[in-house]
Amino acid sequence: ATLKMYHWGIVLTEEAFFEAWQALEHAVKKAPDHALCKAMLADVYASDYLSEIGLVRDRMKTAERLAREAINLDPQSPDARWVMGFVHFLNHKPTQFAKEYEAALALNPNNPMILASYGLVLPGLGQWDQSIGLIDKAMTLNPQISAQYHIPAMLNYYRQGEFDQAYARSLHIETPGLYWEPLFRAAVLGQLGRKDDASIYVNRLLAMQPTFENQAQE
Repeated sequence: ATLKMYHWGIVLTEEAFFEAWQALEHAVKKAPDHALCKAMLADVYASDYLSEIGLVRDRMKTAERLAREAINLDPQSPDARWVMGFVHFLNHKPTQFAKEYEAALALNPNNPMILASYGLVLPGLGQWDQSIGLIDKAMTLNPQISAQYHIPAMLNYYRQGEFDQAYARSLHIETPGLYWEPLFRAAVLGQLGRKDDASIYVNRLLAMQPTFENQAQE
């Protein structure tokens, strides 16, 4: 079950997500005291909320419950701590999410997954340099880490109006089962005045996420 979750984290397809979710649900029922599986299942629910995959229900309440259960089972589990931090991030609790990620890094400072995940959410605190530094370290430790972790560097260029550099970085973002790739490509190409090219990615985005047109801000 845990290997299936690691696999989804690399390939990011909906099929891999579904397989990881089902395997982890089964594992938690068979071994309810397994902290790592509970933490990973919490990550499944939180990731479904973040990326609007739309396969599970009551996502954030379930994610928070599972993450807390994982920490109670093993307070020294870095995976349980960073997933709790991820849940706090999605619940708009900046102090709590940073505290949990820092606890996870104290337990395992060279874990690429923890470094990259923390780097992915740190822009929420405006800490762009630290974000990119953590992700660069994660990619050095594990060159096979998911291509979604190029997102903060791309957004950093975008927010500064450096759209050529943002577009170049966006070409490294590959999220085949998630809408991030077409969303960011469309945004950057639009800023570059390449509306015909941007429209291709807008169409891909809406094909993947038909509700986006009316719920983009949310």
